[in-house]
Amino acid sequence: MEDYGVILEKDEQVISVSRLHWIYFKGCLLTFLLSSFVMFLLYYAPVFSDLIIFGIKLKDVLQTLLFVFVLISCADSYLNYQASFYMITNKRVIICSGWIIKSMRDIMLHRIEGVRVVQSLTGRVLNFGSVVLFGMGTCVDSLILLPSPFIFRAKIQEYVNKRSSVTTS
Repeated sequence: MEDYGVILEKDEQVISVSRLHWIYFKGCLLTFLLSSFVMFLLYYAPVFSDLIIFGIKLKDVLQTLLFVFVLISCADSYLNYQASFYMITNKRVIICSGWIIKSMRDIMLHRIEGVRVVQSLTGRVLNFGSVVLFGMGTCVDSLILLPSPFIFRAKIQEYVNKRSSVTTS
């Protein structure tokens, strides 16, 4: 497990940490499949075989550019996946995302008024969804592409109830 000590407050303990669901890589996969199809067409299509620019075949240049584009796209997806997480502590819920533009939001457990789970048909089959946190006032935070969203919701509710029972007694 990673060291989250930098973002934790004094006397704060990690309850649960979750990463994005693997479905996050669907864009990378689709880019790879589409570019593979285009590269296949470029390789076998006679259209680009005779075009030469600066002593290099045009189809070789296009195939190289497609490969570099797919490589950069997949590397970006992977780095975003590694840098993003959702965390429940005994005091707050932390949402962290991005590797170039880092975004970190948190909502204190005692400020959460409601929790909603949104799950599509695909999400039900592949066990992912979104958890929407409603805080006091107009505060709304969404945790998207969360694996096992109902379990995550139950953990949040458990600690929200614990915090509210401690403050009322």
